[in-house]
Amino acid sequence: MITFNATQRSNINNIQATKKALPKKIRMAQDSVSFSGTKLKAANFDATSQIGQYGIKAIIAKITRFSGTIKKGNFEAEFQKGTKIGEKRFRNDGTLSVSRKFDHSGQLREITTHKKSGKPEETLKYDGIGHLASKTEHSSDGWKRVIGFDEEGRKIGQTTYDKNDKVFSIDFHDSRGKILTTNNYYESGKLKSSSQWENDEIVSTVYRREDSTTEQLIEKNEDGGLTVSEYRPDETLKMKVSYHANGRLKWFTPHDEQGRPLETKLAQ
Repeated sequence: MITFNATQRSNINNIQATKKALPKKIRMAQDSVSFSGTKLKAANFDATSQIGQYGIKAIIAKITRFSGTIKKGNFEAEFQKGTKIGEKRFRNDGTLSVSRKFDHSGQLREITTHKKSGKPEETLKYDGIGHLASKTEHSSDGWKRVIGFDEEGRKIGQTTYDKNDKVFSIDFHDSRGKILTTNNYYESGKLKSSSQWENDEIVSTVYRREDSTTEQLIEKNEDGGLTVSEYRPDETLKMKVSYHANGRLKWFTPHDEQGRPLETKLAQ
C-alpha cells in the first residue's frame, strides 16, 4: 500500500482541484504532464483566461511553475518558475519579428528586428506599470536615436549615438515636450556646440573648440537674419558680422587683439 505525507496529499488535492476547474479536453491533456514535487495554487489561477493566447501547455507551465520554453505556431514563450520572462514572435518564413523581455520589476523591453539583416529596427522600453519610457530607433549603419518619455507620453529628451556607441547629440525638452536645447559632442565626449530653441526654431548656437574655448556664436536677429561672432583661441572677440534674412551681408565689425570693436563697415 502506498502512503503519502501531508505535503504530498496537499499537492495531490491541489492538482485534482485544478483539473476540475479546467474544461474536459484540457484535463485530458494534463494527464500526461508530471506534477511531481510541485505545489499548486489553483484557487489563485484562472486557467481558462490564458488558453487563447498561450495554449494548453502554457497554462500547465503557469500551474507547475515550469522553467523553459513553450512554442505554439509562430509564437514562443519563455518561463522561469512559472513566470513568463520573454516572448518571441516569428514571421511565416521563420525569421524573428519581435522579441520581448520582462525583468523582475515588471519592466518590458520589446525589440522589432529587420527581416533581412535580423538586426534591431526599434526598441521599446516600458516601466513596471506599462508606460512607454523610451524608444530607440536603429539605423542600418549602426547609428541609433533614443527618445525618452514622461508618464504622460511627452518627449523629455533625445540622444543620438554614432556607430561606435558614442554620444553625438542630446536634445533637451521642457515639460510640454518642446525642444529647448541641442548639444553636439566631439568623439572625445567634449561639447562641440549648443543650440537654444524658441518656438521650434534655433535662436542661437555656440560652437566650441575641443579645448572647450568658444569659437563662434550665431544669433538670430529680430528681422530673421543672423549675427555671427568669431572668437580667437584666447576667446577675445575677433569679428562680428550681421546678415539679412536672405543671407546678404548687412554689416561687419572687426575687433582688435584685446577684443575691442574697431570701425563698423556697412555692406555696399
